[in-house]
Amino acid sequence: MHAADIRLIESKPTIPVDKLRMAYFGAPDNCLLDNEMKAKVKIIMAGNQAEFLAALPQFSNYNAHYCIRPSSIDSDIIKPLTKGIMAATCGAVPLLARDTPDAEELLGTDYPYYTEDQRSDSIKEVYAQMEDDFGGKTWECAKTAIAELANIISPEANAKRIEDLVKMVLQ
Repeated sequence: MHAADIRLIESKPTIPVDKLRMAYFGAPDNCLLDNEMKAKVKIIMAGNQAEFLAALPQFSNYNAHYCIRPSSIDSDIIKPLTKGIMAATCGAVPLLARDTPDAEELLGTDYPYYTEDQRSDSIKEVYAQMEDDFGGKTWECAKTAIAELANIISPEANAKRIEDLVKMVLQ
């Protein structure tokens, strides 16, 4: 079961609607960005509790989240759609790798802003597509997918799932 940090939900970020504004929230070591993309994506330290709390007001400055992690050396480590969950909670559109666990299950195979691999060129192509699409039909389709995800992982939806599980166990 996925859930967003309640502090992020309570902060109620209001994202900009003028142009694509993308950020990565987290520890920079967990982010795959080449130098050209570093000029386009704002890195905001949010890798620990203190940094996350300090970053909360900044979530309102970005309408897109960069969610590409480096490939794990250890194939036993699974990094679920955590960054995508944060983006959905904010109403921001994530740039994701298609192979992110849970991504296709939660956003669909037709979500428009997947990169097929972690090559710099592939990531830059998807970023450029997001810039071109901003405010248009494809962008709005992505926002719809994100809104649906936000509903799926909302505290109310998670509480209902837990309630249903408890009822099932008690029967």
